Order: sequence, then C-alpha cells, then structure tokens
Amino acid sequence: MIHVRRGRAPVELAHARAREVPKLRALGSPCSNDIKGYAIVAERLWKAQHHKCCYCEAMLRRQYNDVDHYRPKASADRTPGSMELHGYWWLAFSWGNLLFTCNSCNRSAKKTSFPLAASSVPLRAEQRPPGKEQPLLLDPAGKINPVQHIQFKLLQKQWYARPRNGSVLGSWTINICKLNAQDLLELRLEHVEGVVVDAASEINDAIAANDRPRISRAFRRATAMLNPASAFVGLTYDAFRHYVSSATLARAGVTWPQPSDVGT
Repeated sequence: MIHVRRGRAPVELAHARAREVPKLRALGSPCSNDIKGYAIVAERLWKAQHHKCCYCEAMLRRQYNDVDHYRPKASADRTPGSMELHGYWWLAFSWGNLLFTCNSCNRSAKKTSFPLAASSVPLRAEQRPPGKEQPLLLDPAGKINPVQHIQFKLLQKQWYARPRNGSVLGSWTINICKLNAQDLLELRLEHVEGVVVDAASEINDAIAANDRPRISRAFRRATAMLNPASAFVGLTYDAFRHYVSSATLARAGVTWPQPSDVGT
C-alpha cells in the first residue's frame, strides 16, 4: 500500500458536489446507482498516485479501473464495531474520500468493507469524518504512512504481506484488500527477483570490497527505488532489508530509512 498525496481538490469536483449532493439528500438513502459524477477526478487521482493502485501498488492503466471511496458511498459493512449498514453518500464527492484503485482491490476485495473498532460510533448523514469512528482499514492518504503498518516477508519462496510489529490496522487491511492474493504474490516475486536482488547484491559486493565510491553509487541506486513513483515501494523496502542487513550497512556507515520515510 502506498502513501497517497492527492494535492488540492479540483474545482470540477466541487461543481459536481454542488450539483449532485442535493439530489442524494432528497433521496434520503441513495443506492449505488444514484451516486454518479465523482469519476471526473479519476485521471487526477491516477497521476497523484503515480499510476498505481493505492492498495496493492500494481501499476495501472487509467482506463478500466476505478475511483474508490475510502468510506463506502452507498452501503458500508462496519463489523466488528457496528452492525449499521448505511453508506457515506454525503462524502461521495469529497476529495479526501476518493482514491484510485484496480478492479481487483475495489470490486473483488474491499467492496463495501469499512470495519470499525468496537468503541466507534458511526457517522450520521452530513457529519464530517472522523467523528467518533475508529477505522480499522488504513487510509492510504491518511496521516500515517501505511508502510509503518504493513511489511513484506519472504515465506515459502513468496513475499507475503504481514502486519508490521503486530499492527492491528495492518492485519485488517491486508485481509480486507486481499493483499496476499496469488496473482499479487507472483507479481511481487517477479519484481524482487528481477529488480531488487541485483541491486542488493551490488551493495553487498561493494561493502565486501570496501569500495567507498561503489558503495555510495549502489546505495543511491537502491534508495532511489523507494521514491513514491517506483513500483512496489513497500515490498522493495523490506526486500532490501532482507538481502542487505542493517549490520552490513552499518559497516559502510549508512542506514536504511525508517518505515515512516519510505515512499514519501
């Protein structure tokens, strides 16, 4: 999962909200088919997310993929914290509630899930988030970098998403977004073997040779792969830490960034 920085809300979204929300308010409990027009920001979100799905980090084409609502627009499954099912229709055109996703994450995995902690009180119509809600689903555009909650570990020759340091938010998000689906496991393995392993080997070889200029070049190359536009940033970070230990780096006087600084 990537850390999303959307930038300023586009003017066209404000116009759509002014036009559509009164219609939804008049309906009282609009269904999904009643809520239209928010997809005008799809390209803006796609570019802000560096052409990646905000949940699985797969690189995407603009067409045939979705604008997702972090808080579901028409119906929301809030278990275990609440049995209430009403959606967040009044946030359907809110810039802070919109993300760009692949079909698999949006339609097959997340769907209407929005789990809340047991002490939460669901928002009522027209209330602004977060109120007394305590979401268990990570917000890619939230204040906390998702890399702090989700890590990738090599298990049985596959790179699995796991909650970092036992994170409850990480665990819920991994399960809801199906971040260990078989196709993702295959894409991750291909990425690590095709991109990360060679770069990690270059660092290890340079350190073993005590070649300072070569170490510097190899480390710059590796950390450049942790910028937000790169593929599978969270995976890349943990794969590098797997193949090049902190102790090895310490001999060269360099360190990996903290999870909070990855992909920002």
